[in-house]
Amino acid sequence: MGLLQLSLYYYMVARPAVSWLFYFDPRIGLFLVETAISGHEPTSPGLIRWTSAAVLIFVGALMVRGFRRPVTYAILESVLAAPGVFFF
Repeated sequence: MGLLQLSLYYYMVARPAVSWLFYFDPRIGLFLVETAISGHEPTSPGLIRWTSAAVLIFVGALMVRGFRRPVTYAILESVLAAPGVFFF
């Protein structure tokens, strides 16, 4: 999921004409948090969304290397998805 997010964010930054891709963002709730914090709608993914993707990749890498705690990943996904639940 983290690699998918990074790919999506990179494409949104590289080609601003495809800003409609934000509708496919699994962290759309974090977009609203960023909007509330900054006071205006960002044109590209902000620090919060980039960080969420990096954290997911880090936890995924830990799991691949032997850290067999899927509960950690499930809790992290739940926390990151919470703003999206409130959005819808």
